[in-house]
Amino acid sequence: MEAMESEFTLMSADGSGPALKFLAPSLKAGIQHLVLEGVSLAGIDWSHLDLSGVYLVGADVSGGVFKNVNLRGATANGANFMGVTALDVDMDGANLDGVSWGDGSLDTVSLRGASMRGINFEGSTFDDCDMAGADLHGADVDQWVFS
Repeated sequence: MEAMESEFTLMSADGSGPALKFLAPSLKAGIQHLVLEGVSLAGIDWSHLDLSGVYLVGADVSGGVFKNVNLRGATANGANFMGVTALDVDMDGANLDGVSWGDGSLDTVSLRGASMRGINFEGSTFDDCDMAGADLHGADVDQWVFS
């Protein structure tokens, strides 16, 4: 039996049009463990996707929206998350070493056991975030705002 492929489109966060299209047997299979190393994906709306295990090392996802997203176990060392809005996101066990996530908004985000060595959250706001067991060694904590 031949697997049917479907086309999936990730839209820009501002709604101006498609930002990324790809074929996959299913949305879940097409996104999990996807390798997007060093690519520019700025302004994409990633909402309601299972991105567990995705590989975003050095990628630019600045200005994006992550709403109700599973990023558990993702690897995003050195990625650009500047201005990203994250709401109801599971990033447990993710590797975010050296990520730039300044001027962002994190609301109900779980970062339990995440590695965030040297991460920069300057000017970002946090509401109801769980960082239990996270490694924040060398993180830039200037101007973090918790509520």
